[in-house]
Amino acid sequence: MKLILCTNRAGWLLRLWMWSRWSHSAILDEAQGVVYDSTLLGGGVRRGPMGAFLQHYSTFEMRDIEIQEGRLEEARAWLRAQLGKPYDWTALLGMPMHRNWQEDDAWFCSELTEMFIALFATPRFRESVSRITPYHQGMLV
Repeated sequence: MKLILCTNRAGWLLRLWMWSRWSHSAILDEAQGVVYDSTLLGGGVRRGPMGAFLQHYSTFEMRDIEIQEGRLEEARAWLRAQLGKPYDWTALLGMPMHRNWQEDDAWFCSELTEMFIALFATPRFRESVSRITPYHQGMLV
């Protein structure tokens, strides 16, 4: 599995709002050739072919996610269970304020990807962090 951090020309406003090189993040399941992400225009959490996803982004970086031993199928099942959940548009409004990014009824792209990492790899943020954006994800190696 990989974390994809990416941007395109249309993401300039998000990058400006977040002070970030990246405007979007997603999870790539290389073995199955699919990407999981959450977008406002895409209607929330969706899954699609890797090639089609990458065509939409002019710049991207992939980082390995080391899934805990024996948990790969559980991780895939969790991602599938998120499909169709709505986009968390309140995350955009909540960025200047404190909010709980771990609520699982709707997902902003970086909330979805970091919750996946927190559940099935090595958590990278403390639970008390009030927001997670592609900027925060890009800061970590």
